Amino acid sequence: MNQPTFIYLPIFNDNPDNPARCEVKTGRIEINRFMWNLLPDYQREYVLAHEKGHYYRQSFDEVEADRYALEQLKYKKPYSLWNYIKSVRAISHNDPQRCYAAEKGALEAAAAKGSAEARELLKTHYSFANADGQRKSTVELPLNIDITSMQAALLIAVVVFLSVVVSTIK
Repeated sequence: MNQPTFIYLPIFNDNPDNPARCEVKTGRIEINRFMWNLLPDYQREYVLAHEKGHYYRQSFDEVEADRYALEQLKYKKPYSLWNYIKSVRAISHNDPQRCYAAEKGALEAAAAKGSAEARELLKTHYSFANADGQRKSTVELPLNIDITSMQAALLIAVVVFLSVVVSTIK
């Protein structure tokens, strides 16, 4: 199946109810001017890639659009995987489903590039779920640090360990 041709028509508006949206049929992207001006460059890139994902995937699913953004952004700039995770966390307001999918997707990308740590994390942490079939959200990470994808994988491992320790104490 051929991908539809994307017509990049970003429109800046002052609508406070929706910071960004994409018309799936036309590819028209609308972005709240005030919110856009608050974002660092890497989050702007994520927002545009995410909204394009709705169009290219012809889907309203947020996780699917996030996956498309990851495919477009991974390894194009230093810290791309970590910036992707930070962007999903910030833009989704730490939505557990989206954060889980972002972390797992970033680890899969790192594992595909040869990271043994990422492969181990995928086996040990992302291959199980709680009683509801959902992974419990991780401990909040600070969003103002820049680290490599390898460091991000190690940091996630520490967070996973601390989450397990805290849950056993309760």
